[in-house]
Amino acid sequence: MLIILQFLFRLSLALLFIFSAYTKLFPTEYFEYFLYKMGFGFFWVQWLARLIIWAEFAIGFGFLIVIDLKKIILPSSFLLLMAFNFQLLYSLIMNGNNHDCGCFGNYMSFTPIEALIKNAISILMILFLYFKNSLFLKLYSEKFNNFFIKYKVNIITYLILLISPISYILSVSPPAAFFIYETVETDFDFNLNVKLLYESEKFEKPKVDFAKGKYILAFVSLTCPHCKLAALKLHALKFNNPEMPIWMVINGETEDLEPFFKESKANNVPYFRLNGPGFIEITKYEVPTILMISDTKINKKIGIRQLDETTIQKWLEEK
Repeated sequence: MLIILQFLFRLSLALLFIFSAYTKLFPTEYFEYFLYKMGFGFFWVQWLARLIIWAEFAIGFGFLIVIDLKKIILPSSFLLLMAFNFQLLYSLIMNGNNHDCGCFGNYMSFTPIEALIKNAISILMILFLYFKNSLFLKLYSEKFNNFFIKYKVNIITYLILLISPISYILSVSPPAAFFIYETVETDFDFNLNVKLLYESEKFEKPKVDFAKGKYILAFVSLTCPHCKLAALKLHALKFNNPEMPIWMVINGETEDLEPFFKESKANNVPYFRLNGPGFIEITKYEVPTILMISDTKINKKIGIRQLDETTIQKWLEEK
């Protein structure tokens, strides 16, 4: 009975860690912005997010492949879950329980309390395996040990599974630092025709005078996946910097508003809607279009990867 429990717990923990890593990977940006809201800078979250995803993959495969879990896998999984628990408790105290913890990326939503319960159950399984692992080791030694020792199948397989995830992560979801040489358009010599922002007859016109002062205007479409990622990043920026003059200019149908905000979580970002020729004339059919304007002059046109706190703060402080 104990051996069956050990097998079931190993399998459950393996699937949990692998599933958790996989859901954070597509897209990784969602997990990055949860880390950013915890206080890490945009430069660090791109690496930390991928390190955590790789660690979860490595631990998950370890539960499947490594025989003696007590040396590395069980301590590593215990420490990682405890680190998650400290973060969850901090988030629960600071922000309450009515938000997503980010445990499974954008795939499913867990509140901090639900995540703490999940982690507590996982830790109990880890402790059980730590203190009751000898029976499984004895059975393994009797049935398979000679084969694995002779051919080193166990070690070679796990080394492959350690290398493969990080290679896969960096190829399908490279960090923004890989794109430091991506062109960023600056020093524009023309002004934005702000009258176009007020031309909508179908929707309420903005009550802000965009002809005076500095603003970040993000032109997004409700059905564009890249626009949803941009909105998520704007949400994180606005969450940590409520005073930032960020606005979204939204193009799309009313029925797409709710799904857009549910996925992007950008309810904290002020917006107004603009359909028709004005939106097209400004964006030239390219969305998201993110403009940094000062008294109507376009100072910068930036991509999602250049949309970071340091860039904006430096620009706001310029005279």
